[in-house]
Amino acid sequence: MSVGDIDGDGFSEVYVNSYVEADGFAFSLVYAFDHQGRELTEAGFPKTIMGDPWGCSPLVGDVDGDGQKELVVASAGAPIMAWESDGSATPGFPMLGLSAELYTTPTLEDLDQDGDLEMMVTGFNYQFHVLDLPGSYDPTTTDWGMSRHDPQNSGWTLPAPKLDPISVPDQIHPGQKLEVQLTASHPVNLQPRLLVSNLPEGASYDAENSTVSWEPTLEQVFQSYSFGFTVTDGIRQDSRKVTVEVISDAIYHARMDTNPDWTLDAGWDWGIPAYRGVGKNNDPEVGHTGENVMGYALWGDYRSNVAETRYATTRAINCQGFKNIRLSFWRWLGIESPGDYACVQVSNDGLTWADLWTAGQSAVLDDAWQFVDYVVPADIGDDRMEVYFRWGIGPTDNSVTNAGWNIDDVQVTGDPIQ
Repeated sequence: MSVGDIDGDGFSEVYVNSYVEADGFAFSLVYAFDHQGRELTEAGFPKTIMGDPWGCSPLVGDVDGDGQKELVVASAGAPIMAWESDGSATPGFPMLGLSAELYTTPTLEDLDQDGDLEMMVTGFNYQFHVLDLPGSYDPTTTDWGMSRHDPQNSGWTLPAPKLDPISVPDQIHPGQKLEVQLTASHPVNLQPRLLVSNLPEGASYDAENSTVSWEPTLEQVFQSYSFGFTVTDGIRQDSRKVTVEVISDAIYHARMDTNPDWTLDAGWDWGIPAYRGVGKNNDPEVGHTGENVMGYALWGDYRSNVAETRYATTRAINCQGFKNIRLSFWRWLGIESPGDYACVQVSNDGLTWADLWTAGQSAVLDDAWQFVDYVVPADIGDDRMEVYFRWGIGPTDNSVTNAGWNIDDVQVTGDPIQ
């Protein structure tokens, strides 16, 4: 059974596809009744189709693109048939070359989202068919587009709740506030629920005001986040997903998608780390975002008996007009300590260097990407035309070795000087 207003009088009709055995034949009789239960005999109902109706619901939609709804029936083994509101055959029907399989109902929907209506049907020839039908897709002219009405198999004829358009920017900077107000249309006698999923860290949803709020952090830069929004009446639902990319507004950044052209001592390289998959000394399989990293000993573990510190050094970074300079990046580091040495340093002349971090007395054995953030001393970084950063490893002793440095998504940030 299905329900829809084909004749456009503002009242729905009821359509029933029934199975009949008579005189040695099995066939379908398609009945139609108006909103008062009267059979629509003047339109020629019931209609006879020499096919098997098991599992096949009548469909109501505009399949010929004339702006008027038609009744579509696909009884198994018989050509797919459609009728106009007066009972006459719809142009292009019956589809003599296409029959539906048992226990199936075609679906009317804009499958490829091109604005046109498609029909999807499992054929009697064991093939799945998708037909591009004439005219544009319009939900208001598709009263019953699939078995049991909708993807939730509700069989309900009341309008389903719908999310209103959601306005979200494609990109956002760290510290920039994002607010999303959710609204929905729904039947007046049902109270919908608005649901939000996949909230990134730091985001919140105020159910009372139906508002999502979020201020991304430096740690979330270079990543995309997909928010899921749903409205439901408890039976049907409408869902939408929006994606927001957090982009850097830093003084300097290096995503490592491309080679940042740093100065590299022996053992340092830009590329894909060598992941070996056993033990505790692994490099990551890929970068924190993207495939590439800046790393030391990308082939595996660093060597024993490295006699001096080897560095990867940025180019000069212009921090004029900024104060409170910070260096942040994602690391995957494996270093034996205190036998082996590692450090992060800063300089404003490329000659005299100050430590931002050094390996301590305990080994560092990262087994996941770690976000780190260091404050640059004001006398070194604030309002300086040239600021350099470097990562070092070595000297190393003659015993235990490890995976070394893997560096990604480097940012140098600061506050504008007023």
